[in-house]
Amino acid sequence: MTEVDFSNAASVRAWLETQSIEKRCVMCSRVALRVLAGIGQARGDLQDRLALAVFRAVLATAVLGVGRQEGRSELESAAQFAAVALDSDDVRWAAGRASNVEHSTASSADSSAMGLIASSRSYSTVVDAANAAWDLDAAARCLTFVHGRIIDAAEADAQNQSSMLLQMAVWDQTEERISQDRDHVELLTFLDSHSDWTFFRRWYAQMWDGTFRDWDLAIEVATLPPALWEGEDALAKVAEAIRGLRRVGGHKCLFLWCAMPTIQHFNWTPKNRSPRNCCNTLESALAVR
Repeated sequence: MTEVDFSNAASVRAWLETQSIEKRCVMCSRVALRVLAGIGQARGDLQDRLALAVFRAVLATAVLGVGRQEGRSELESAAQFAAVALDSDDVRWAAGRASNVEHSTASSADSSAMGLIASSRSYSTVVDAANAAWDLDAAARCLTFVHGRIIDAAEADAQNQSSMLLQMAVWDQTEERISQDRDHVELLTFLDSHSDWTFFRRWYAQMWDGTFRDWDLAIEVATLPPALWEGEDALAKVAEAIRGLRRVGGHKCLFLWCAMPTIQHFNWTPKNRSPRNCCNTLESALAVR
């Protein structure tokens, strides 16, 4: 492997030019997962708004690393929508408010322990991860996060193929104390507080320990319509959509389920069709009804 200095953005950018989009998306999503635990430091509505935007963006970047070619343009569009939403004024405002809360309630020793999303540097790193697929400079900034432990982890990730990274714990398992970090535990507690977070709790926890495998469902969640992710009730809408996906097999058959009267009107059933063809056929049916 070419020698890379992960403390130097120019060196990392030059190296990224020789790597696949999948590799940089997986690596950047893993960096984001290492620093996002401070979401648990925000409070109330700020916490929900910030957490949903962050999880949406990191998930969208991670699924691009899976390397699926079918529906690739849809995945890229989903990642772009998520990146724009994460970098929007209202989410930046929520991150700034969360930073004020964190700095007023935590000691400097505590706040430097993990690299909090509530800090401006950590938030910017997650934004960079969200743009990694099409912006090499952003990817390089993400992978050169200032915390030494995160740089060491990125260097280790560089030695592996993207497919292997998707099956590996976010942190080296020899670092036993990582699992006890306050921010990680608080984030899991926050995600356990409401059933609407069930999918994201599972995805985050299993990505953390390297056991997440349900990428079909993850892709379908990442590509839910942008309108579902907007508004004060965004979390409830996304959670209900995910429950619908699970009820009908983990695909965008939520669309089919909601429109069953139209399907019956045309005496058409989706048996033996791919999920994407089901959606395309139903869209045509709806257009002419």
